[in-house]
Amino acid sequence: MEPPVILRPRNEPHDLDSTFAALQHFEPHKLGMNLTRYHQLEISVSGIWRVLRRHNLNRLPRSQRHKPHKQRWKLYEKPRPGHCLQDDVKFISPIADHRKRLYQYTAIDDCTRLRELRIYERLNQETAIQFIDLVFDRLPFKVETVQTDNGGEFQSSFHWHLRDRGIRHVYIKPLTPRLNGKVERSHRIDDEEFYRLLEGCGRR
Repeated sequence: MEPPVILRPRNEPHDLDSTFAALQHFEPHKLGMNLTRYHQLEISVSGIWRVLRRHNLNRLPRSQRHKPHKQRWKLYEKPRPGHCLQDDVKFISPIADHRKRLYQYTAIDDCTRLRELRIYERLNQETAIQFIDLVFDRLPFKVETVQTDNGGEFQSSFHWHLRDRGIRHVYIKPLTPRLNGKVERSHRIDDEEFYRLLEGCGRR
């Protein structure tokens, strides 16, 4: 059985301006928490706001700005825990001192938002099965349905493994990642609040 990989943010001081530029997607309160935890910098929220404004970084990225109601995707959630579990895999960009590719397997319950994730060095059905069995063991409720995209790691062996356990497996329509929106959004947050803080790790 392949052990999961553990990653931790770097803990090195940085030039203040470049640090603010890298973390501009955070709102000031969260940015202050990040500076304190990872960079040993104590700056008030008002001070953070002044620095952002001085460098013209006080506007949210386009992807995070307010959208008119008509342009938003319709929000939905399942009525009970375990009714639907969204499962997906995220490729992690190369990290310093780690030559192998890394993949983050993530599962999130549509109702409760409980989330499990592990990082592995392989992207295949065997690893996907190993991960989903771990998720079933850890969740405090029975899973009725697992929802995935059409990736190669979720094909016949994975599909029939779930069926043998009495769990329904459904695929979302091709090219519609929004149908797995909760797990996709969690991956985006991981990018913004964790992976971009790792030395040598680009965004993906």
